[in-house]
Parts: sequence; C-alpha cells; structure tokens
Amino acid sequence: MEQAAGWTQSYGRSNATRGLEPRMHVAQKNHHGLNVPSSSPHLSLASIVLALFFAHMKFLPRNFFRPLASLSFLLAPLSAAVIGTNPPCLPLSVERLAALPSAEQTAWRDYLARSKALSAADEKFYTDELKVQSLTKPLVPTRGRSLPLKNPDMWYTTAEARRAADITVSFQTPAGGWNKNTSFTDHLRRPGERSGYENGYIGTFDNDATITPLSFLAKVIAATDATT
Repeated sequence: MEQAAGWTQSYGRSNATRGLEPRMHVAQKNHHGLNVPSSSPHLSLASIVLALFFAHMKFLPRNFFRPLASLSFLLAPLSAAVIGTNPPCLPLSVERLAALPSAEQTAWRDYLARSKALSAADEKFYTDELKVQSLTKPLVPTRGRSLPLKNPDMWYTTAEARRAADITVSFQTPAGGWNKNTSFTDHLRRPGERSGYENGYIGTFDNDATITPLSFLAKVIAATDATT
C-alpha cells in the first residue's frame, strides 16, 4: 500500500473556481410576525362560523372547536417577499487577479498556473488510459458513502480495513486528491475508470473528499505500525 503524497499542491478542478447558481430565499410572516411556510392554509369566515355552530351542538364537547377557531385568527392571509439572494461565486481568473494589489498577485498567479497544469495532467492521464484500453467512455465506479473514521483502533488492523486502504489509494488522482460520493470498499480502480462516481470532478475537498481518505489511511498506517 503506497502512502498518499502531493495532494496539498492542488486538486485540479477546485470547487472554489466553479460558479454557484444563485438561490432565492422567500419567507412569509403572519400578522404576529412569525415565519410560516408559504403553503400554510388559512380558514375562511364560513369555516369559523361552522366551527362555532358545531361547538354548541350537544353531541360534541363545547370546547371541541374552540382551539380551531383561535387558530383561524392566527392564520390570516399571508404575503411573500424576496428577502435576499445568494450571488454566484465567480471563478478564479486572470482578470480577477489583476484587481488585487500588486504584492498579492504573484502568489495567486503561481497558484492558478499550478492548478491548471495539474488539471491538464489529470485529464491527459485519463485520456491516455481510455486509448490504451480502447474505450470510448470511462468506466464508472460504484457510488458510496464516506470511509469509517470512528471504528475501534483494532479494526484498522483487519484485512477489511487494509483492503479498503488499498482501494482508496488506487482511486487517488494523479494530482493527489480524491473524489466524493465514491465507494472505496468495492473494488480496486480499473484502467480506464474514473476516479470518482460523479462526472466532472477530478479531486475536491467537498463532502468528505480528500480529507476523509487521508484520515482513513492515517488510521490504518498508525494501527498497523502499533501492532508490528
């Protein structure tokens, strides 16, 4: 089992460089100033009259409909308004870097250049594998959850844990990162197979990716060293 290395330099297509769709948040308030769902119903005047009428019928308790009548006054007609939006996250670009103070631009330009170079190396690695394997599209790994990090220490010395560690290392991207929502307990990565279940990602820190695989490998290595 090889130890992961080089992941801190870059992780290819960073989520930080990808735009996010704006989202609209809508809130509604009743006449008491309380937030309520936009689909909350309110009772009509006819409903209130019927409730009071049935409350005086002898086959029902007198107080049966009293809470319902009170609720109808709380649920007055509602109004909705846009209270804010999430602006899209702009991608990191040369144009944005030009707006920074001169003293800060060099480090960011170097980072952007390394990121693009590592992303291109990742793309070339997978493209070359497809050609060697005579595949027209990449194989897709199994979708899965995150690796276990809270098992007893002795579990990380088991054959099951070591197998998961080997599989995890096999799915490490050339740039050093890992994908998300991918099973690292099903099978070793096959030539021509994507490094992650979701298309469009190479390496990311999102949703337990990269950090969790590294933490898992560290636990396996530490547990193995402690027993040898």
